[in-house]
Amino acid sequence: TLRIKSAACATLLRYTQQRDPSFTTAREAAEMKTEGVVNTAELSSRVILIGASTGGTEAVREIVTRFPGRTPGIVVIQHMPGGFTRLFANRLDSETAMKVKEAEDGDQIINGRILVAPGGKQLRLRRDSRTGYSVTLGDERDPKMMAPSVDVAMTSAAEAVGAHAIGVVLTGMCSDGAVGLKAMRDAGTRGQAQDQATSVGFAMRTAPYNSGYADRQFPRGEIAMAISDLLPYLAPTSPPTPD
Repeated sequence: TLRIKSAACATLLRYTQQRDPSFTTAREAAEMKTEGVVNTAELSSRVILIGASTGGTEAVREIVTRFPGRTPGIVVIQHMPGGFTRLFANRLDSETAMKVKEAEDGDQIINGRILVAPGGKQLRLRRDSRTGYSVTLGDERDPKMMAPSVDVAMTSAAEAVGAHAIGVVLTGMCSDGAVGLKAMRDAGTRGQAQDQATSVGFAMRTAPYNSGYADRQFPRGEIAMAISDLLPYLAPTSPPTPD
């Protein structure tokens, strides 16, 4: 059992930063949804995992609202208590070109969709030879482990997705994410971290970077572009279409 020593990190702080006009705005995202330019429910051959704690809600929002509607599947692990993650997912869904929902057990990872790990649950990724990548939810109540835990999700991604994933650790006061990003790095993935200057709490993203598990640090406003730049270099898998 993976054990993570971390403090309670569910404080939600706001942090604003000027948007890059070359990316999708919230209004443009809403218009794209109305026009039906969102995903076509295709199974994602690559996965982006984003983990965050203190100050992460605004960081995640700024990043995901910059992605076009057909971006490969994204899994967000944000330290929040049960109930709040659904509200967070709904808020993101109203502002992004991608479809956003709180993850449910068995949800497939598809192009154009973001799954937000539910508060109080442990989310893991799995790969099925017939239906591609999906998530499972557990009820572990280990007091030494955050729920949801970035380490748990990323460690499972290392096993299920391997080198076809990108791991990103954002702002936070905890060390959650260092173990998971190491596992992903060992599996051949690429790791990114938010820089200190744009982080509300920087202990969480510092651990993987100082340990060498994150390739680079970026200001919050540049992370979406950094992820987009890496995607072409990931050798996509080809999950078969379900019967």
